[in-house]
Order: sequence, then structure tokens, then C-alpha cells
Amino acid sequence: MPVALVGTYELLPIHTYHLTPRPLKVIVGEPIPTTGMNTRDADALTQRLFAAISNLYAEHMEASAASGSRIEVS
Repeated sequence: MPVALVGTYELLPIHTYHLTPRPLKVIVGEPIPTTGMNTRDADALTQRLFAAISNLYAEHMEASAASGSRIEVS
């Protein structure tokens, strides 16, 4: 099940150890069928999952840009 988390960078920026309260958005994608797969398919499944998560994130960012909303960093 692909799941993208949006807003984690703003919550905990790189190279810091202090959280900044921010809203997070959890975007759940369509399940990826695994029927008939075995451990030899793990690399291909991982690549497919990574691509699905990347697409969810990119679609969210495009929709946010089109609607004029954005995640603000202060």
C-alpha cells in the first residue's frame, strides 16, 4: 500500500534536532497487488512502490500549486 507523507521536512528539517509543529498530510494510494509474488520479486515490488509514492507526492504538489495553496516554511 503506497503511503506518502507531506510536510515532514517542515516538521523536522534536515540537520536539526527540534520539531516545529506543522500539519502533516497522509496520502494513501491504491493497493499494489502482490498475488503470486515471492521473495525474488522484492526488488521489482520495491521499485514499483517507490514510483507509486513518488507519483502520489508529485500529484499532491501539482494540485497544491494549481490551487494556490502551499506548505509554508518559517
